[in-house]
Order: sequence, then structure tokens, then C-alpha cells
Amino acid sequence: MSQGIYDSPLGEILIRWQGEALAGLDFVSPEEDLPLEPIPEKLKTWLDVYFSGRDPGPAPMNLDPAGTPFQRRVWQAMAAVPYGETTTYGQLAAQVMTPGKNPGFLARAVGRAVGANPILILLPCHRVLGARGKLTGFRAGLERKKWLLAGEGSLPGQYEKNQK
Repeated sequence: MSQGIYDSPLGEILIRWQGEALAGLDFVSPEEDLPLEPIPEKLKTWLDVYFSGRDPGPAPMNLDPAGTPFQRRVWQAMAAVPYGETTTYGQLAAQVMTPGKNPGFLARAVGRAVGANPILILLPCHRVLGARGKLTGFRAGLERKKWLLAGEGSLPGQYEKNQK
């Protein structure tokens, strides 16, 4: 496993990859037992475009997050949310629902899976909102979520009004 740091407008982002597969992207400290390496150029370019406020297109590397089969289904559904658009936990739950499961329980399970996302931004958990478009939790902080959504032009208007 390799790791490197990307200097974003929101702070340092730790990136972990193995070969052509991206395993992690988060606002956390590096693992001390792994040396820092230059991040792959195609990923750096993708992030540069993203943080400039433009749609960078599809992920530049294979995404290989470690997770349960359920988490991976949720992350796959979340990855399909286009740049500049949002979804809700309930909508994601409806997409991954197994017949016979309690929808309320499933929405909470989806929330836990979204919160466990190891590849922020590329698996766009910041695009997942609460019921009626409410801006809800983000492991990297609500201010970062708000910044990411605003950069994509998809910050919920309700949130903007409530904060004035």
C-alpha cells in the first residue's frame, strides 16, 4: 500500500492506493509506518480540476474500498450520483433495498455505510442529504461538506436560507 498527501483548499488529504486501485482518500493523518510518496499524476490532475470548481469526469483510478458487501452496494449507488446533483439516504435505501426489509432500518444502515466511506469525494458521500434535502453529517465536517456542495453548484437552498 502506498500513501501520499494532496494539498487541497480544505486541508491536507491523505490518499492510499495499491497499483492502479485507490483504497482511501480522507482528511486524516498519514500512517507513520508507511512513507509518503508522490500521488499518481492522473489522480492529482483529477483533484486539481475538481477543486477548481469543474466536473473532472469519471474516477481516474479503479476504486477499491474495503467494506462489507452491503457497504459496497451502497457505495456503488452513491458513486452513480452525478457531479452537481444530490440524493438522500432514503433514496439510496430504496436503490439497495432487499424485499421484506424494514425501510426505516435500511435507511439507518445506509447512513452507517455512507459514514464508513473510505474514499471521500470520488465516492461522493457529500452528495447524500437527509430527508427533504437537509444537510446532515459528514465525517470530514459539515463546513467541508458545504464547501464541496457549493463548489459543485448543489448546495441545498434550504441550508443557505437557514444559516442567514
